[in-house]
Amino acid sequence: MVTIRDVARRAGVSKSTVSRVINNLPVVDPRTRERVLEAIRELGYAPNGVARGLATRKTGTVGLIMSDIANPFCPDVARGVEDVLREHDYNVILCNTDDRAEKETEYIRLLVSKRVEGIIFTSVRSGASDLSLLADHDIPFVLASRDIEGFDADVVIVDD
Repeated sequence: MVTIRDVARRAGVSKSTVSRVINNLPVVDPRTRERVLEAIRELGYAPNGVARGLATRKTGTVGLIMSDIANPFCPDVARGVEDVLREHDYNVILCNTDDRAEKETEYIRLLVSKRVEGIIFTSVRSGASDLSLLADHDIPFVLASRDIEGFDADVVIVDD
């Protein structure tokens, strides 16, 4: 795997300069920028998303927890969520719970461990304590098409 150090060595610059080019900062001389970009192309360098996430505390990932992907409602929602998030340079982790509370709880814990930046639920089977875990980790979430009585959350509900 090609590293930022390899790119810096090939371009004859520091790792900091490579980082500035990757992050499109204007403080790099145009000739130096072109040398770095050429080294990136030659080596096939791709930034390490995990390392970037550790440095920025952002993963560019949102979880989408759905009750049953076979439900005709779900693919359209998944497609819409993915389309909008891609426009904003986010990726989606799709979780299908089969409408089971224990599976939803497992996915909540998994998404917390993946440090997602938010979660969208089209199903809520878990209790308020599972959703409180998200608040404990400062992970915003929204409930779509379901509400939990007595639990304060952002909710989107269609008025049929």
